[in-house]
Amino acid sequence: MPAEILIPKFIHIFDEKLSDAKIYAGGFAINSNPDFFLSFCEAIFIGYFDALDEDAYKEIAMAIKDKTCPPYFSSSIDNTFYKKSNSKNIPSTAIIHKESIFKESFVIEMNRGCPFNCRFCEIPSVTNKVIYHPASDIIDIIEKKSAGIKRVVLIGTALATHPEFDSIIKTLHQKNYEISFSSLRADMLKEETISLIAKSNAHNITVSPEAGSVKIKKYINKNITTETLVNATDIAINNNIKRIKLCYIIGIPTETDDDILAIVDEVGAIIKNAKKNAKIRKWMPIINMSVNPYITKPLSANFQEQFIDKNTYEKKSKLLKKHILNMGGIQIKFLSYYEALSEVLLSKLKKEHGQLLINKDLYNLSYKKLCKLLINVLDIENTFNI
Repeated sequence: MPAEILIPKFIHIFDEKLSDAKIYAGGFAINSNPDFFLSFCEAIFIGYFDALDEDAYKEIAMAIKDKTCPPYFSSSIDNTFYKKSNSKNIPSTAIIHKESIFKESFVIEMNRGCPFNCRFCEIPSVTNKVIYHPASDIIDIIEKKSAGIKRVVLIGTALATHPEFDSIIKTLHQKNYEISFSSLRADMLKEETISLIAKSNAHNITVSPEAGSVKIKKYINKNITTETLVNATDIAINNNIKRIKLCYIIGIPTETDDDILAIVDEVGAIIKNAKKNAKIRKWMPIINMSVNPYITKPLSANFQEQFIDKNTYEKKSKLLKKHILNMGGIQIKFLSYYEALSEVLLSKLKKEHGQLLINKDLYNLSYKKLCKLLINVLDIENTFNI
């Protein structure tokens, strides 16, 4: 779930349970819009504070105690709080809650930053360099902290670009771990890599082509060709990967109906290829499609672009859904328009909105009511047809 959608819940907990507490915040979600969070936080930590060593943490704690901690401070090399990065502080956690999407799993980060610059993504602006955690440290943490949990979820951006990706998968497989992933780029999936993934008891993969036409792929700077996508999914199917999730975006500027139908053609090519040897395999893969509107965020390259209005989103969704369902064998799910718009509007909040929202009952509002409230709070023109 996007960090922005969790803001109402955070504000509710802060107001109801932690009203007397002093809050110091950091991390990617905070760094993408620190000004807003500063309205109810004592200080905002900019940078990778979870990678600092023990001496640095002590200095920070002392500054907080002495009330000398500035509103913003950075973990960059020029800051006095920065000592030495400690790679063994790689973020990881064991999750056993039955309602979690990663239930009965050990989740660990593989990398930060991204070598690509997709137009809709904030990551290049928030984390301007790519950091790959060493394979030896990742394996060491999993073995020491997983507490007997045998399902490992590897998270990060562009996971398959990790220089030791195959080695990590192979080692975890040899140690009898079941492995799951966040989304993988189709253009980074070699046959050897997919084979290793399949051997690790992973029965599904998620790839995010985002667009179908060459024009839109170029516009969003995600030039993964249909041929590359079909080849990657074909290798996955031939290695007994039985469920494939495809993530697409609609509502991109300059997008036409032909661009929507290009998505249909791309998915159709995957289905056609999957049917070739289905009788020999005696099974067909399950193809799931996830479709989101083109979301604009403050630090992404697309921020000044207009978010799609509700009527247009529904029209494009209807067109795509009609043609996809006519193919058969594909499950398609569209993100709620109001949930997406809530994410966009929440990302625009500034310091002056913090205390105002604390006094609003946001926690139990529907996404539709939340959108209407935020439009008024932000005092922006309602161009969304809601």
